Amino acid sequence: MDDFNFTFQSALRRQMLGSYLGVELVTDGRHAIFSGPTGTGKTHLVIALAYRALQHGYEARFVSADVLIGELSHAASLGTLDAALAPYLPPHVLVLDEIGYLAHAADAANVLYRVVNERYLRQLPILVTTNKTLAAWGHVLHDGDLAEAIIDRLLERGAHFEMRGRSYRTRHRKETDSVEPTDA
Repeated sequence: MDDFNFTFQSALRRQMLGSYLGVELVTDGRHAIFSGPTGTGKTHLVIALAYRALQHGYEARFVSADVLIGELSHAASLGTLDAALAPYLPPHVLVLDEIGYLAHAADAANVLYRVVNERYLRQLPILVTTNKTLAAWGHVLHDGDLAEAIIDRLLERGAHFEMRGRSYRTRHRKETDSVEPTDA
């Protein structure tokens, strides 16, 4: 957390993270969704929050949304979804990175709902990153109703942090820099 540049990412202040930095993340079952453009620090922050949980003696698991959804979708097609869910339910904190960055399977909402709902019922936090607006999740997950149910569960005991601005990775480039097409 100390390495995050809150000056560059002006849409967020360290104080806004409040209880997410302490044991309350786990004891209160607090979820968080970090949304915004590429390079704005979403993944950095969820990893830092998960690391804080580890420092407090809790377990955490990190997985990309593409891997989780792909794995669970495949298991569902084989009739082994319950077994495939097992690694994602017990950790005190689950980090789900990059919902919507890559195309998700047709049953994405179905399998993701299973993870979110089970963890919601157990009051175990999920930290999510996405480059899509919450309104676009229905399209991304191929089911507007289930996407709404997922967001509803995440935000009941959680918060939505909207990141803005330019990519930190390319901060050294001038706004006028552009990539020129090459002649073939």
